[in-house]
Amino acid sequence: MIINDHMDDLKKPNLLQVLRSFRGTEKLLIVASPPKLFKFPYKFEKVSTLIIKNGFWLTVDNLIDLDCVSMKIKNTNLSSLEINMFLLNWMTGSSRLRCFQIEVTRGNFNEVIKDVEHLIELFEGTRVYKWDNIADIHFQGGYNIRRDDGITATISVGPKLIIFAVWPDWQRK
Repeated sequence: MIINDHMDDLKKPNLLQVLRSFRGTEKLLIVASPPKLFKFPYKFEKVSTLIIKNGFWLTVDNLIDLDCVSMKIKNTNLSSLEINMFLLNWMTGSSRLRCFQIEVTRGNFNEVIKDVEHLIELFEGTRVYKWDNIADIHFQGGYNIRRDDGITATISVGPKLIIFAVWPDWQRK
């Protein structure tokens, strides 16, 4: 499902209605630009892949409530500490999330790994995550983090982009 319109701008009531009513879609692509003060105070429906071009309206609560396997979100106002909260939620094992790319206001590695620094180890080398035929995610180093249930992910924090992927990738590599 693609949410777009010819003027790249949706009015708040229309977007709220669409986001609350979509069901049964594998991929949700939101390329429209919501109004500047737009907020989504509800829980998203379950979706496999979520791609948002203008995610300035997303909150950390929206991220935590998401039930998706992969997401790519650009142009957010999220902070590294908010991504830390999201990562801590993933660490509980309650998430089926396999990968994400999120643009943040300012990437700060120490803030992202706050409270889990004892669970990470440096990963040196190159790793390619095959992402559901959307695009490959290339890791040039990063840090591995392991949950209590044994699931391992690699996280990379750049100045504006945070990348995360669980191994094996969707092709089981």
